[in-house]
Amino acid sequence: MRLANRLLAVLVALALIALAVLVPVEVVWAAFGKPHWVLPWETWTRTLATNTWQPSWARAVLIGVAVVGLLLLAELKSRRPGLLPLARLTDDVQAGTTRRSLQQTLRRPPPKSTARRGRASRHAAGGSTSPPSPGSVTPAAWISRSGTG
Repeated sequence: MRLANRLLAVLVALALIALAVLVPVEVVWAAFGKPHWVLPWETWTRTLATNTWQPSWARAVLIGVAVVGLLLLAELKSRRPGLLPLARLTDDVQAGTTRRSLQQTLRRPPPKSTARRGRASRHAAGGSTSPPSPGSVTPAAWISRSGTG
């Protein structure tokens, strides 16, 4: 659907650019009393002025315009957020990740640990190899506790 939307947007943009160029040219052309150049505005003016809007083709155009309008309104519906908010650690910082990034991270196997889990490594790290609970230790204390600082 995203590709179709992009292609449709390009086509609509090109049509609007063409009209933005042709309409002023036709207006200037008509100001000098010359017949139409590309857009047959004389025929359109005559048809719109004399039309009773009762024929079936007029109703078909009206229905077509209404359907296009409803399709455009359907495109305005809210979509999934592009950024998934992450849990806030402080009130001043907001963080998020994309769905694609989260999916790729979850598909990746966990990294292999190279740390020694023996008795000597627990003793050097201060008696415990598990990380502290959130909020119980400051980052500086954790670095000195883990033996890396």
